[in-house]
Amino acid sequence: DFNMKFQDPLHLLLKICNTLLSKKHAGLLGERGWIDAAYLRALAASRELKEAKLREAQLDPTSDRQNMQGGRQATHPEVLEKLWKNAESRPTALLLEIGHLMDAAFTDEALMLKQRIENLSYAVWLSRVWKLWISKCSEETLNKAFLTRNVELCIEIDFHSFIALIRFLREKVPHLEFKP
Repeated sequence: DFNMKFQDPLHLLLKICNTLLSKKHAGLLGERGWIDAAYLRALAASRELKEAKLREAQLDPTSDRQNMQGGRQATHPEVLEKLWKNAESRPTALLLEIGHLMDAAFTDEALMLKQRIENLSYAVWLSRVWKLWISKCSEETLNKAFLTRNVELCIEIDFHSFIALIRFLREKVPHLEFKP
């Protein structure tokens, strides 16, 4: 008997984006500082994005909390690249990168199985190291400075369920060529 659970990756991405948009500071990340939606809003207002269609209206915390297009635009590779270039916005980039990795692992048709596993593994280890740093090296509480418990568990469950699915298919259906 095989039983596994998955959190819809787009829903998980929206949870991450909503956490970022609903707080002044969505979390603390190392010595680099607080995760803050202000960096994302400034980027959207600058109109310097070429490929990403990120708009200020998509970042309004009172707007549609199920804005799938806004979530995908907030984690567009071009947005992430610009956030990574600014030392102050790197913690924000890391949070959004976790969302992007999780979403892409399940929905990007161009990714091969190995890259999907790497994406999920990277997201899991980033969240684990982040949580460990806050617990051991910060005076802030996990409730204030880390992902919600729901998001943390969804990241873990999706990764482990994906690995379990691969093992199940390889064991039970060996003649089937596995194409994610």
